[in-house]
Amino acid sequence: MNNTYEVHVWQLIVNAYESKSVDQVRTELKAIIDLLRLNQEFLNLMVSPTVVVEHKKTIVKEVFGDEFSKLFMDFLMLLIENHLFDRIEVLAEVYEKTIAHYLEDLAGVIEGEVYSAVALTKEQLEQLTMVFSKKLDKQVHFTSVIDKSLLGGYKVKISDHVYDHTVKTHLKQLKQSFKDGYEEEAR
Repeated sequence: MNNTYEVHVWQLIVNAYESKSVDQVRTELKAIIDLLRLNQEFLNLMVSPTVVVEHKKTIVKEVFGDEFSKLFMDFLMLLIENHLFDRIEVLAEVYEKTIAHYLEDLAGVIEGEVYSAVALTKEQLEQLTMVFSKKLDKQVHFTSVIDKSLLGGYKVKISDHVYDHTVKTHLKQLKQSFKDGYEEEAR
């Protein structure tokens, strides 16, 4: 990554932290990335060399002006001015990783995702939070994600670790166990 990216991301992080809007900026980054993934034409317009910078700014203000914070709109304007709009996904990843490291290193907070086939109750999420906070000796914040392919149970992802307690995995293990037992008897 070149220094221009780093400067813009760090400035966004500093501004978000100072204005106590770190989570809001996260949400806004996710929203615009989701939009760009769904609408390639919009991204093409934003990176087109034939569209002047001021016109791109006007479009973004008209489309997102009421949706995003001033801080985030200023960031988008900066990306347009510096012809970095096509790098927003990379910048969002750097923002997310930096914030996650900050939370873990300085605040003792670690973030993770809980995947389940159905929505977890507030009590279930609190119980998982308590168990993993104790296990990791850090305050854990979970984002709940519905994944109907899991059949039941839950899967927790924290940093690079996955704790899989899903029905799907248990069935695979049971199947492998039967297969191994059958092969053992066949010998």
